[in-house]
Amino acid sequence: MREALAGAEEALRNAATARDITGAKVLGAIDAVAQAEIEVEKGRLAFEARLAEVGLDETAYELGCVDIRQIAAHAERIRAYRNDVAIAEAQPYSRSSHHTGSGRS
Repeated sequence: MREALAGAEEALRNAATARDITGAKVLGAIDAVAQAEIEVEKGRLAFEARLAEVGLDETAYELGCVDIRQIAAHAERIRAYRNDVAIAEAQPYSRSSHHTGSGRS
């Protein structure tokens, strides 16, 4: 009977230790969530302030985000245009290929 009682007491101590460790982890998690909420709110306020600095509201910002996906395509079109201009400027100038005058006959 003594052995059973000693085993039960050991199990009780282990359970209490596990409970205390788990409780500390839960409290740590609660604190971490509270801190994260504070940081999110700070970030949201900073974001809103930055939008106001550049004269945007959240709706205008979200609409502008759609254009971000098109930046690479627009940049490629600009590079192609600049290349075409450079090629055209490198061609010898020929008067016969250009119209002069007002276009009236």
